[in-house]
Amino acid sequence: MIDQTVEDAKNQIGKQFPEIYRKFLVAIRLPDFSPNTERSYLGWINRFLRFHSEKHPCDCAEVEVVSFLEHLALIRKVSGARLHRVRP
Repeated sequence: MIDQTVEDAKNQIGKQFPEIYRKFLVAIRLPDFSPNTERSYLGWINRFLRFHSEKHPCDCAEVEVVSFLEHLALIRKVSGARLHRVRP
């Protein structure tokens, strides 16, 4: 089922970063998170990738993560409680 999801033609993350996406799916589906949680987490992943112009996540250092969180807090006005959930 995971391989089928990764290889779905509509899946942009799966096309660009199949190994990372596969690991994400295993990590989120093993503890049996809800489909809504999976979609929410994928939304945050997509935002992070767009913010860093599709840069490979393994090439991002702490400074890139901090700049993304600052952008969310200062520019997008995302609440502190919500940011706490997306912190690494």
